[in-house]
Amino acid sequence: MFVDSDRTWQADRDSCPREVTAPKGRCWETGGGGSGLVIDDVRQVQTEGADESWERETSEPDVRGVGADRIDFAGGWNVTVAVMEFVQEDPLESELRRRVAAALLSVDGAESAGEMDREVWFVTGTPSGEALVWAVAAVVDDLADQTRAYAGG
Repeated sequence: MFVDSDRTWQADRDSCPREVTAPKGRCWETGGGGSGLVIDDVRQVQTEGADESWERETSEPDVRGVGADRIDFAGGWNVTVAVMEFVQEDPLESELRRRVAAALLSVDGAESAGEMDREVWFVTGTPSGEALVWAVAAVVDDLADQTRAYAGG
């Protein structure tokens, strides 16, 4: 589920039991034992080689960094999740991968989400880049307390 007015995402109750809500561009509050309040925003940026790009501004880019680049000739979005570079042990790695994929597929217009590289997913369909970034940001925020040690934080 994705609700634009209050930024609520819920991939599905079985794979993602926690819900994260916040007004756009405000504080994210994670539920279910998450990391508390995080002040961040998502903005459109210019990126060479991309037709449209969005990135999350955060004080912890290695832990909470998320970006989305629309590549028209490829027919979709490359979504990069910075912390995946560092988290390489299960069960945390598997949980992150499962929840990132579920979050991407929960965005209106997303048709498929497949892993392209360790930290990159390719999303097809007609989702907005901003919505893709916000959806994945909710996941990395919820798991930030667990992933921070892997990213050297």
